[in-house]
Amino acid sequence: IREEQVSDEELNDATSYLTGSFPLKLDTNSKISNYLVFIEFYNLGLDYFDAYIKKIEAVTKDDIIRVAKKYIDPENYVFVAVAKQKDAGLKELE
Repeated sequence: IREEQVSDEELNDATSYLTGSFPLKLDTNSKISNYLVFIEFYNLGLDYFDAYIKKIEAVTKDDIIRVAKKYIDPENYVFVAVAKQKDAGLKELE
């Protein structure tokens, strides 16, 4: 993701998921009020609800690489895998 562009399908899937699931975050009065607090706390502006989807749809493959290079450090990360120890073929920890 830091070196190769995501595919059109991956970008479209991510965009569709983020824009499609957004209304579900606002389907109750409680969720709306929590989101309004979030928007105010982070000073995101009163147009956040309208701007969110437009900003997600504006993300490009180059944006993804640029941000990945900035925030993903392959020399300094923790990899976590969750599995049943026997099913994953891992030896027992002592």
